[in-house]
Amino acid sequence: MRLAIALSLLLAGYTSASPTLPQTSAGQVLQVWLEAFNSGNRTELADYLSKYEPDRKDRLEQQLGLRERTGGFALIQVDKSEPLHIEAILKERDWDTYVHLALTVTDAHPPVVTDFHLQITPRPAGEPSPARLI
Repeated sequence: MRLAIALSLLLAGYTSASPTLPQTSAGQVLQVWLEAFNSGNRTELADYLSKYEPDRKDRLEQQLGLRERTGGFALIQVDKSEPLHIEAILKERDWDTYVHLALTVTDAHPPVVTDFHLQITPRPAGEPSPARLI
């Protein structure tokens, strides 16, 4: 029991609130994508693609496959934020893999994604290493 309490206190030190996405067009589109992607729901993801990436509706199966492999993404930090462009670091939910995301949108209503890239990146400084079994 003492070990469980000590472990939970130790892990509590590693939990932090997720950063807030900026209230820009790019930040809002990223928020909608994260929610749809993380849900794993085909309809939500298809709705996102129809509204924000209408020329890329064929990406639905690719996105669902990525969701299956990663378990979704958690927002770790926002590296760059402009009204129509955002860059952030995400962490896969099921693995200890980090990705750099770059997203650019048009100045239309609703904004349309013109560029969307995910690239594996090293663990950000200050991010805890995964727990190891001894």
